[in-house]
This record gives sequence, C-alpha cells and structure tokens, in this order.
Amino acid sequence: MPLVLGQQGPALRTKNYNVGDSLIKFDDQWTRLAAQWTPNADTTVRSRLYYIDSKRHWRNAEYYDYVPAGWR
Repeated sequence: MPLVLGQQGPALRTKNYNVGDSLIKFDDQWTRLAAQWTPNADTTVRSRLYYIDSKRHWRNAEYYDYVPAGWR
C-alpha cells in the first residue's frame, strides 16, 4: 500500500490495488540424474545431479506515485 508522507491515508484504507488483468506464467523444467556404484560389498557410492531451468513472466502494478493536491 502506498504511503503519503510516511502515513497511510484514510482514503487509501479500503482501496484495492489488485490488477484485474494481472498475468503470471511459468514453465519449469527439472532434470535429475541419480547414480549408484558399488565397487565391492562394503562400499557404495551414490550421487545425484540436479538441473533446474525456469522461464517466468509476470505483469502486475507495483509502482505508485504520490501527487499532492493542486499539483498538475
């Protein structure tokens, strides 16, 4: 919520700042490789390798300006 001179203005208390046409899209790709090697009966080596690729896009309204009354 925007502040006016560091204070919450009474006119802003009930204003909804959600955006009606906001957009959030994402495409995540997770790749995992697991390996296990047992060279003898007493030894086991385990390893995991991860790769994560994410493409994200969002549109929202997160910028506000305070314009004092009478300024134009």
